[in-house]
Amino acid sequence: MTAYIRYLPADDECGFCSSVLNGQEYDISELMAKDSTYRGISPDTDIYEKDEKIIFETELPGLSKNDIKIKVQEDILSVSAQKSVDASRKFLRKERVYGKLERTFRLPKDYDVNSLNARYENGVLTLELSKIKNDNKVREVQVL
Repeated sequence: MTAYIRYLPADDECGFCSSVLNGQEYDISELMAKDSTYRGISPDTDIYEKDEKIIFETELPGLSKNDIKIKVQEDILSVSAQKSVDASRKFLRKERVYGKLERTFRLPKDYDVNSLNARYENGVLTLELSKIKNDNKVREVQVL
């Protein structure tokens, strides 16, 4: 199944999408993993840049932080969780979604995956990665 990114130019207050689409080394479509597969529910995620960091904010209401799994493999970031329903409940109406939640992103190459920080507060998972510092200093390399 194809994953789509919702991009509305009017909602691009921080300018991230505009800056990405206007000639940087990656574009917004690269943030979605090309080889990702859709399994279960895809939680809504906002992605933006702030203070030399890329920030992912994913809505995961009704979960404990222990239910959330975050994996980074090379340049692929995966967020998953299982939202279970109490089997003893006899529903008269069930509007909330239960099951496997999963979202996968391809990370831009100019961010350090080792700097990944995560926090979960008020049903929102926030992931932050720092931009790799390129000091552009000239250095000599000895030939061995």
